[in-house]
Amino acid sequence: MAKINQINLKQLRTLQSINEAGNLTLAGERIGLTTPAVSVQIKAIEEIIGAQILLRGPDGKTEPTQVGIELLTLIKILDNQIEHSLKYIESLKSGKTGHVTIGVVSTAQYYAPWIIANARDSLPNIEIDLIVGNRNEIISALDNRMIDMAIMGRPPRVPPVQATALGDHPHVMIAATESKIHKKVNKKKLSLTELKNALLDEVFLVREPGSGTRIL
Repeated sequence: MAKINQINLKQLRTLQSINEAGNLTLAGERIGLTTPAVSVQIKAIEEIIGAQILLRGPDGKTEPTQVGIELLTLIKILDNQIEHSLKYIESLKSGKTGHVTIGVVSTAQYYAPWIIANARDSLPNIEIDLIVGNRNEIISALDNRMIDMAIMGRPPRVPPVQATALGDHPHVMIAATESKIHKKVNKKKLSLTELKNALLDEVFLVREPGSGTRIL
């Protein structure tokens, strides 16, 4: 098993640059290293890990192996943690006692601000950042430690989280009075099957892929 203290940030950032640039030469230009020096960094990681992390094609282009992808995930998490820690340090330097980043799904962007406003009043020494995205983006931010907590319709299965209900989250259907479904519902109380069949004739506006409302 690889010794964690043998892997350094310079090696991981080199791998990250190669993945973004597509080959060793362009990666070296980005980070100020020669192509042989870049190759040395990659070989060092492969020796520590004991596995190949890049596949090199005849045209010089590279692709990460599954091991390489895992290391790219690691550097992303490390970068997010470094950024989080630097924000925390800045808050301490400015007289604050802490820093928290909150992520909210786009449908909660109108619900979350008053919570944050109250938090600022109750916890004036805490610096708060807000990130807004769809459900997939916020779950990814949780998984990659870009945020400390999230406000969304329902908690994710992955990553595992501690969830607390903030309030009711009803979903309702809204139809124009001249629509077919509105006229049918007004005439009589529909059974579930009748309602389903009636809805098949309607046009729905849906949220983008990754939206919790769309999934529902």
